[in-house]
Amino acid sequence: MKFVVNLILNIVYLKKLQMNTEKHQHRETNEILQAIKKFHDELVSLVGIILELNKRIQSAKGSEKEQIQRQIEKIDKEIDEIVYKLYEITEEEKKIIEEG
Repeated sequence: MKFVVNLILNIVYLKKLQMNTEKHQHRETNEILQAIKKFHDELVSLVGIILELNKRIQSAKGSEKEQIQRQIEKIDKEIDEIVYKLYEITEEEKKIIEEG
């Protein structure tokens, strides 16, 4: 999972670098790197939480299992939103993705 996250971040990083002009490249590159690190840290943290919750759900029963499942679904949506923001996905594009 971390490999996929890192791959996505690397692709976005390269895309953003190509869009920079030479005049602002250094400043913008630093800003991009900071933003990517923020996205990376958030994603890694959320993926870690989901992995831990998936371990706990295996032995959970009844309402505890349902509560854990709701937590997993909530975090999964948070991850989706981060990725949408990362790729600058519009609301219209989100609908297409989520319906597909």
